[in-house]
Amino acid sequence: MKTHEAADLFPLLEGAELQALVDSMKRHGFDSTKPIVRCNGWIIDGRNRLRAAEIAGVEPVFVDISESTDPWMEAWKHNGARRDLDPDRKGAIFLEVIDSSEAWKKEQERRRNAANKARSEAAKGNQNARKSLPPAGDFSPERKAAIALDRTERGRQGKESRAPRGASPNQGKSAAALATQAGVSTRTIERAQKLKREAPERHLAVVRGETRAHAELRQLKHQGRTKKLAEIAKGNTELATGRRYPVIYADPPWRYEHVKTESRAIENQYPTMDLDSICALPETVYRAAFPDFSTMVSHRRDGYWQRLGVDRSVILNTSRQIKVDEKVRGRNKKTNRVYDDILLEHVSNDRTGAPGWVVKPLLADYIAYAIAPLGRCYLLPVVQLQLAWRDHGHHWRSKWGDRKARNCGYWTISTPVPVKPLFAAIGDCLRCSFEPLNLTDEELEAA
Repeated sequence: MKTHEAADLFPLLEGAELQALVDSMKRHGFDSTKPIVRCNGWIIDGRNRLRAAEIAGVEPVFVDISESTDPWMEAWKHNGARRDLDPDRKGAIFLEVIDSSEAWKKEQERRRNAANKARSEAAKGNQNARKSLPPAGDFSPERKAAIALDRTERGRQGKESRAPRGASPNQGKSAAALATQAGVSTRTIERAQKLKREAPERHLAVVRGETRAHAELRQLKHQGRTKKLAEIAKGNTELATGRRYPVIYADPPWRYEHVKTESRAIENQYPTMDLDSICALPETVYRAAFPDFSTMVSHRRDGYWQRLGVDRSVILNTSRQIKVDEKVRGRNKKTNRVYDDILLEHVSNDRTGAPGWVVKPLLADYIAYAIAPLGRCYLLPVVQLQLAWRDHGHHWRSKWGDRKARNCGYWTISTPVPVKPLFAAIGDCLRCSFEPLNLTDEELEAA
């Protein structure tokens, strides 16, 4: 039996759900209070019940509705409240229903107008019948034709003075009104409307349940920004390689993989780079810091090194390996302010009291602390840095206070220390004192 397009908008039951319906029919028979709805031979509602009845060997019950009934709104009336529809799909289906319903009503109106026109032309047997009506008591064929023509003309004038019968009941309605009618949120309807307007084929994929509207809109937004950035990048020029630069500022587009939800992903704002591409960027910094630089190895994907607090190994020409823990600081998210101090993390988890990297033992030789907006990177020797915190940490906390940063279920606590006093304290740790010894040069050489 043929099913109407309106019924095909809604998903069929499969698997355990269909089997449960079959078992119910085998035990109790077909529920006559929920017949299969047909219109002009097409199934409007009840496809799942018909399938289950055929499998269970039960005689189904049908009910036929008038051909003048809107099949789209009838299908929605029976299926719009289904609990197996997620909001995105439900909103997308509802838009298809109301648009198709409007098209159906316009077609009905066109057919009615065509029929009226045919009857009007058939009644024009006498063009002057309306001007010269026969006496009231005359019931001749001419009198009847004149009366019919007069009624047709008055009906036409009445139609011109009112809105067409096929006008959409949703025309001019706000998204909030449509959302109330569909039983979803206003935001869901707005997403569905936008996707249908900008990418009709992806909207139909949402109707079929193949994807979600917000995911498709996010992809469209990403594609638009990527295209825009590609246009902007056409005017960029590469740095000349024949000279050296004192500072090269680079703020790489990190791909943060720790976000809990896709809606907070950095990719929603701009295209990002994978880690292998970014790993090549710090080479300029390390070549400037270590003249005998040979190569470097990233450990950002190595769980063992990450647990030890090492992000990168710098290999020198002498085969010496220097282990580096990398920190990057950007702008304040709310004020857009750039800070030129260095945040020293002394508590990594306020719930457990776990020490931060300025306190706990580290395998790294240096902390590479980059302030991205300023294009500066400070290489802080770990041993002397931790000694400086041991000697001055209490004073720094009382003078500059603490800063908290939210993480997943806990806070980290750091103290912002200006560069000058921090480097002065580190320099003091590089200078050691001991008891003077009155030794001659010969005694020193012998020692």
